[in-house]
Amino acid sequence: MSGMTLLRNTVGRFQAEFAVVAVIAVIVIGFSASGTDLLTTAALTNVFARSVTVGLLVVGLTMCLLVGEIDLSIGATMALGGVVFAALQPTQGLPVAVVVALAVGLTAGLLNALLVCVLGVNSFIATLGTLFVAQSLALVLSGSEPIAPTAYEASAHLADLLFGPVTVAFLLFVGCVLAGHVLVTRTRVGREMLAVGGNADAARSAGIPVVRRRALAFAISGTLASLAGIQLTLSLLSAAPATGDVELLTTVAAVFLAGVALTGGRGSILAAALAVLALSALSAGLEVAQVEPAYGRIILGAVVVVSGSLVGRSELTRVFRSLRANRMARASTA
Repeated sequence: MSGMTLLRNTVGRFQAEFAVVAVIAVIVIGFSASGTDLLTTAALTNVFARSVTVGLLVVGLTMCLLVGEIDLSIGATMALGGVVFAALQPTQGLPVAVVVALAVGLTAGLLNALLVCVLGVNSFIATLGTLFVAQSLALVLSGSEPIAPTAYEASAHLADLLFGPVTVAFLLFVGCVLAGHVLVTRTRVGREMLAVGGNADAARSAGIPVVRRRALAFAISGTLASLAGIQLTLSLLSAAPATGDVELLTTVAAVFLAGVALTGGRGSILAAALAVLALSALSAGLEVAQVEPAYGRIILGAVVVVSGSLVGRSELTRVFRSLRANRMARASTA
C-alpha cells in the first residue's frame, strides 16, 4: 500500500476527527490573530480544566446516541451524584462516598433503560422525566443549598499538574474517552451497539441482544454523569443541586459538532471529545478577550451551527460515496 493510499484511508477513517481538529485550528488561529494566545501552558490548562466535566458527559451521551437513543437526564444525574458525594464524604469517607455516588448514577441509567428498553417509552420522554426526578432528589437531599465536602487533599490532587498543562482530572477524562473508543471500535459489544443503532430490527434478527446493548449504553451514561458530578464537586469543593442545565446543553452541542448521528449507528467518541476541546477553547478565548457572556453565547451557538453543519455534510458525503461504491461494485459483478 502506497503512502498516499494509506493517508487517504486514514483521513477517510477519521474524517469526523480531522474535521473537528480543523475547527480547533481555526479557533486557535483566529484568537492568535486577535492577540489571544491559546497555546500557552496557562491557557491550555484553562481549556483542559473546562473540558473535563462536559467531556465525561459527552462519552456517555455518545454511547446512547450510537444505539439510537438519547439521555437528557445526564445533567441532573451529574448534580444528584455530586450532592450525594458531598453529603456522604465528610462522615463516611472518600471511598464510600465515591462508590455510593457512582451507584446512584448507575441506578439512574438502569431506570432509563427500564423505561425505554422494557416498557417501550420513547427515550426523549423517559429521560426528560428522570431529569425532573433527579433534579428534585438533588434539591431535597441538599435542602436546596450547596453542600461543601471536606476532601481538601483529594481536591488538590485532582488539580495537580502532571506534565505541562495536563492535570489528574484531565487524565481521567482522557482515560474515559479512550476506554469508550476501544469499547466501540475494538470489541464485539461495541460493534453490536453500532448495529443496534443502525438497524435494530436487523440486529435483532442477527441474534444481537438489542435490549442489553441499549441498557449498557444507558448504564454507562448514568455512571459517567455521576462521575462528572463527583469530579466537579471535588474541583469546586461544593455541590450545587441546581447545576447541570448548561453542561447538558454544551454536551449536546459537542456531539452535534462532532457529527454524531442522532438516529444512531454512526459517530465517534474521539470526535466528540475533540469537539469538547473546541468548545472549551472557544469559551476560554472569549473570556480572555473579555467578551460579554451574552455575546459569547451567541458566538458559541453560531460556531456550533456552522461547524456542525460542515462536519455533518462531510459525513453525509462519506456515506454517499460508500453507497455509490457499493452500487458500482454490484454493477461490475452483475
